[in-house]
Amino acid sequence: MSDFPEGRRIGTRKQCFAKALLKNSKTIGYLADISESGFKIRIMERLDREASEKETIGIQFDECAIQYFQVKAKLCWRRDEEKSTLLGYRTESFETAEGSTGYESIRKLYGDGAKGDFT
Repeated sequence: MSDFPEGRRIGTRKQCFAKALLKNSKTIGYLADISESGFKIRIMERLDREASEKETIGIQFDECAIQYFQVKAKLCWRRDEEKSTLLGYRTESFETAEGSTGYESIRKLYGDGAKGDFT
């Protein structure tokens, strides 16, 4: 079951980015990039976070039929931009085996565009 609010979008949209929910602050962002070892999340607001904070993050990608899952991750860096914050996480563990499968499916969908380590 998803923790994301229902009914925030009217109509359909094309496949794009997986949504990410930072559970501690209930902040929603988008998965900007993903690699085997970690991922980047873009939050469309300024968000104070310190490197080495650990967090449970919910990931959802309905448009690609990937079920909601949770990943435990460690924040490695934060970059404040004009109207957003980019967060770089190292993946630590998944709540379920399905979470690991979902993560790998998203990594393949993103085309393995992330060739480096984000941490």
